Amino acid sequence: SNDLAGEVFKADNINISEAIPGELKNICAFVDPSALRGSDYTAAILSAKDNDNNYIILDTLLQNKGTYDEIAKRLEEWSRSWGNIRIYVETNGYIGIEFYEFLQRNYRRLNINSWYSRGNKFERIIAQYGNISDRTKFIQQPNLQICLDQLYDFGQKCEHDDFADCLASSIMLQNFK
Repeated sequence: SNDLAGEVFKADNINISEAIPGELKNICAFVDPSALRGSDYTAAILSAKDNDNNYIILDTLLQNKGTYDEIAKRLEEWSRSWGNIRIYVETNGYIGIEFYEFLQRNYRRLNINSWYSRGNKFERIIAQYGNISDRTKFIQQPNLQICLDQLYDFGQKCEHDDFADCLASSIMLQNFK
């Protein structure tokens, strides 16, 4: 049942890879900001597509304490490493708008765009189940395990769905662009 946390995504249907595919296209980042006050997590994902149109999760961030500057510095690292990537910030609520405006004011070199997520969050995530389990490769990196732990806990009544939501939005973004 979808009421049970952890009944959706399981380790055996998540594809983790050590190697980054040679040819990547549409490298971009998606950020779902939080207040960073110890409850909700800010989730960010650096994603791309390979030549077979698989989704490649190159890097991740999941943090529920700290500062907007810490998140922005990570986005700057991604931009430096991968070229001036487009960065999409979910601006559904006050926090998203505040973070988006913070980046616009203080990190003008970054290519910042706003993104508005529509519909029910749980349904948005479930709609990407096939893409996540069949067509997504997660590149092994230091932040991956904490993100996957949150993904494996995902369910209708789970405590934190921030990474699952960010992942679903990243895939929608890859399809949209």
